[in-house]
Amino acid sequence: MSTASDDRIVAVARWVYKEHYGVDQLVTKTVVLRNYLVALMEVAGADGVLSEPERQWIIGLATIVGAPQVILDDLQNYQLKGMNELLKVFHVEGGHPHGKYGGLALIYDGFKAAGADDELHPKEVEAIYALVFATVAIFTTVLNGKPTTSLKDEPERCCIPTQFSSQLSTSTGMLLPDGTTSTAYAYYNFSYDSDLGLVGMKGISFSVPDQQKSNVWIIENMNDGQIYAIDEDAKICYKSTMPIKPIHCIPDTATYVHSFTYGYGDKKIIGDTWRIQKDEAVDYVTVSRDGRCILLTDSTFFQNPALVDAMTTTDFVPQIDDPSIFDIPPECKNAV
Repeated sequence: MSTASDDRIVAVARWVYKEHYGVDQLVTKTVVLRNYLVALMEVAGADGVLSEPERQWIIGLATIVGAPQVILDDLQNYQLKGMNELLKVFHVEGGHPHGKYGGLALIYDGFKAAGADDELHPKEVEAIYALVFATVAIFTTVLNGKPTTSLKDEPERCCIPTQFSSQLSTSTGMLLPDGTTSTAYAYYNFSYDSDLGLVGMKGISFSVPDQQKSNVWIIENMNDGQIYAIDEDAKICYKSTMPIKPIHCIPDTATYVHSFTYGYGDKKIIGDTWRIQKDEAVDYVTVSRDGRCILLTDSTFFQNPALVDAMTTTDFVPQIDDPSIFDIPPECKNAV
């Protein structure tokens, strides 16, 4: 026999589920509800500290969604155990109810719980998206246009830093209109600033096989799609149009290819390679899986013109070393 108090609790819980989660049915299985609330505990404590405001926010949520007293007591005394086992529990392949439907709820409640102490730590944000990735089957569109389920072990997509400098080495081969080929190797001081929409690179290019050496300065303006290539020896500037716009993030349409380990011993970094189709170009991009999404390698294949370009990034720093690398020199003012 239910009491008026019980009926009110159910009515409140039903309203919360409908208003905030868009579902009509209450979650009545204790283990399912506990898993979800424990997930929020682990997210909120991903920075190493589960603060009292964070704990009380989660307990408050548990109360209004109708969690039984045994769960409330469990949450009051819960000690952090880490995300690894939790990710296995929530993985969509495991059939967990939230694995198919709970991703958006985890994002919303995860941010609310982690921010309950007025401090949102980057580790907490990472934990939220790691958990959501484990619970949602991501669909990508491949070249034939058919949606395919991402691989079970597919890594999370990411966005490269908005500003950085590095060393960049490139190998390029192009088929010229007369049927001959032009090939070159080059290394550059490279800087990227997406806020300004600019790429700058200065270095030395060697033609292959005659090893003719050139001092080259290249500025790419992502806003208007213009490239300025300066021959610093001859002080001549060549202006052209970017064949494709550079990517800032691994898009939803990218196809996961493979992962590699760079380094050795205890100094290792994982790189994830993605295949990206861009108009008539195919791009194989490898980015680091260390939270920075550093562009490690990029191999691009163009159909028209027939061109292959491969690049490798080293000596990464998360700032612009020399802002003058973006300054268009006087010889480019009248370039056509």
